[in-house]
Amino acid sequence: MLAVIQVRRLDAFWTTNYGFVLSAKLGAVAVLLALGAVNRYALTPRVVESNGTAARRLAVSSVAEVLIGLVVLGLVAWYPTN
Repeated sequence: MLAVIQVRRLDAFWTTNYGFVLSAKLGAVAVLLALGAVNRYALTPRVVESNGTAARRLAVSSVAEVLIGLVVLGLVAWYPTN
């Protein structure tokens, strides 16, 4: 509801502080979901079938997911007032 009130026009996503932060949050969540899908459907089956290379890739990808999750939480905490 707050997004509907704050972003009344499409151009408000890149012309207002709130729209910019909202766009950044949505983008970060999209990247997070994409990484999760890659982990689930591409890397996890390879870990079971292969040597340690796939496990290292899965570990690096999981760390990236955690870091992007922290970015999302930081963006949620940053609420622009103007």
